[in-house]
Amino acid sequence: MAPKAIVPLSAGTRLVSHSRNVNAVGYFHWVEDGEIRLSFDPLFPSFRRGSAPDELSAMMQRVGFDLGDDIDRSIHDKAAFALAEHLTGVKLTPQLLEESTYLCGLAPRPRCTSRAPHPAAVKCRVIR
Repeated sequence: MAPKAIVPLSAGTRLVSHSRNVNAVGYFHWVEDGEIRLSFDPLFPSFRRGSAPDELSAMMQRVGFDLGDDIDRSIHDKAAFALAEHLTGVKLTPQLLEESTYLCGLAPRPRCTSRAPHPAAVKCRVIR
C-alpha cells in the first residue's frame, strides 16, 4: 500500500499494513496518526525506514526476522503477520481469515499526458 494512501487512513488511529505483490516485493507499514513509524520489505528487514525504525527491533527478532544480512525466505511472511499481531492485538487465525468479509475497491490512476495533467494528478511529470 502506498504511503500516500495509508497516511491519511491512519488519522486518529494506528494502521498496520502487510502486503506482497506478484513480483515478491513486500511492504510492511506501521503508521500512527499520520506518522510512518516503521516501513520495510519483510524480505529485507535490516533496511527499515520511518520515524522509529529501530523501536521494534527486539520484537522483530523475537517473531523471526533476521536483522542481519541473511535472507530467510521461509519465515518473512509469518514474521510479518506476527509483528502485525503484536502491533494490533488481533490474532490472525485461519478461521478469522476464512470467515471475514473483505471489501475491495478500484481507484483509477491519474494518467499523465503531454497536455495538462489530470486534476487528480498532483505530481505528474512527462519524461521524453
